[in-house]
Amino acid sequence: MKPFFTVVIPTYNRAGVLGRALSSVLGQSFPDFELIVVDDGSTDNTKEVIFSFADKRIRYLPLLHNQGVNTARNVGVRAARGEWVAFLDSDDEYMPEALNTMRKYIRGASDSVGVLFFPAYNATTDQVTGYNPGIKKKVGSVTLIPYEDMVLKRNIVGDMTSCVSSRVFQGRCWFPEEINGLEALFWARVAKRRKILFVNEIIEVRHYDTGHQLHAERLSLRYPEAVAKALEEHLLEHRRVFSCYSDYLAKICTRIAFCHALSGQRKAALEWTWKGLRVSQTRVLPALKRIIPAILLGQRLRAYLLQRSGRGDRDTKC
Repeated sequence: MKPFFTVVIPTYNRAGVLGRALSSVLGQSFPDFELIVVDDGSTDNTKEVIFSFADKRIRYLPLLHNQGVNTARNVGVRAARGEWVAFLDSDDEYMPEALNTMRKYIRGASDSVGVLFFPAYNATTDQVTGYNPGIKKKVGSVTLIPYEDMVLKRNIVGDMTSCVSSRVFQGRCWFPEEINGLEALFWARVAKRRKILFVNEIIEVRHYDTGHQLHAERLSLRYPEAVAKALEEHLLEHRRVFSCYSDYLAKICTRIAFCHALSGQRKAALEWTWKGLRVSQTRVLPALKRIIPAILLGQRLRAYLLQRSGRGDRDTKC
């Protein structure tokens, strides 16, 4: 019999905190779930931590080598048997009623709903993050997140807790594996096809003190060609939205131009800079102080910025 939920936890060298995440799932008041832990090529004692929990609901999926958090999530999704898939990072933890709360709002939603988002409590900063218009409403209120807001990442601050209908993935909608990060592109693609709701009820505690985080700037430095390609596809897929919001269009044009410049593609960088200028000079002109040096120096500037950012071997939060 299929479980109602599949909880997917991707992990990479998080043996020290993984137990906390596993305990928070296994301690849920709603018991109808399976827990899939995707070990993304860990070299610590992650496997031993997982097998120390004698619970048949746990499924351990090891990958031979580190492939990135998005690949690990997709591996978990492909193996999932639940009607809904919930995602939890391996250094975070659910509150005891998390799955029960998700289920309550799922039962009250229409079949057209593909995703439920919830605010996340950041234990490191003591702040709540999520969809701003929804956070400002009373606890338990449900807000429809417009398709445009998901595409533009408008009114969205920080991370959110998510659960996704398995029907979403039947439409071949996956996290982008070519690059570790840019999950926002996945959520925008989902929003084009299904409704996304924000429920103002905190059900997860997030921790950001364990490394393995990749911010937007380092993302562009590490994978400039892949980021540029992904953003170009994003613009093409959602061109009707961007055609109505010139500032957002210009902003993404400058990021694409910067990425092309860092990878040594001067012609493409100039073309995207010109596209941005035609849309909004006020948005693009301040960005030229970054784009022009990148066009002139290319990969030499990229190497310098990577070294200065202290990249090391850190990957996305998982």
